[in-house]
Amino acid sequence: MASLAAKAKDAMVGVANAVATGTVFDRRPQTDAEKRAAIDKMFAKYKSRSFAEVADVTGEDLVAELATAPGSAVVVDCRIPAEREVATIPNSVSREEFERTSAAPGPGGIVCYCTIGYRSGVFGKKLLEGDSELRVRNLHGGILEWCHAGGAVVDSANAPTKKVHVYGSTWNLLPEGFTGVIGEAGKFHELD
Repeated sequence: MASLAAKAKDAMVGVANAVATGTVFDRRPQTDAEKRAAIDKMFAKYKSRSFAEVADVTGEDLVAELATAPGSAVVVDCRIPAEREVATIPNSVSREEFERTSAAPGPGGIVCYCTIGYRSGVFGKKLLEGDSELRVRNLHGGILEWCHAGGAVVDSANAPTKKVHVYGSTWNLLPEGFTGVIGEAGKFHELD
């Protein structure tokens, strides 16, 4: 029988998911398949409400694209510095760095990502509003889906890691073998 604290935690997770996405989970997703389904459901709600016109790229497709043509796309991490300190997609640039440099993207265009795809989708929409001819894609499911697709992540020292900042416990939907982290620099907390 679940403890009262566990039941309260599950109820809070359900409320947070409902508020964040307009969806409700019967229980916290446990298996990788359930987590990917939850990511897809949340992403679809975000996209339909805020950035429907931005093209997507799946985690699998981006992993393959960058493996066969490294540097073909400018990969822009739209997360805050504390999130990037824990883990990033290798060779990605921060949104701030991208906005400062205005480097011309390669044939793969610009791929934006964040934790699940909301912030990056909004940024992609902003880019398209500035230049509708740009090839802008949003990583469907963000860094969470990237990890599910087998993509590597590196920490701030560029060393491989299995820890990823997940923004908040609602988005702790990483695959088996990864650890979700929340908090600010110097005050990170690993999630269950």
